[in-house]
Amino acid sequence: MIQDSIPGGFFMTARKIFDSELWQKPPLYLKVWLWIIGNANHSDSKDGNIKRGQLITSYDVMANTLGHYHNRQPILPTIKQLRTILK
Repeated sequence: MIQDSIPGGFFMTARKIFDSELWQKPPLYLKVWLWIIGNANHSDSKDGNIKRGQLITSYDVMANTLGHYHNRQPILPTIKQLRTILK
């Protein structure tokens, strides 16, 4: 089975994304979108609080996770940038 050969699992996306509005936006939009899909629950939680496809997070977690480095300096997205993207 393919799931056994990919540590951490996987998700698929359609090639149609290359023709989407998301593809035309700045790179941070795509990075946020992929991060959300990759971190959303793939099944209901055992206690039933978080359903399949849901994700509970915070702007701080997102900013720290979605940041990158430039000349050894961390570049983090702002809360305003994240709010705009999620809108």
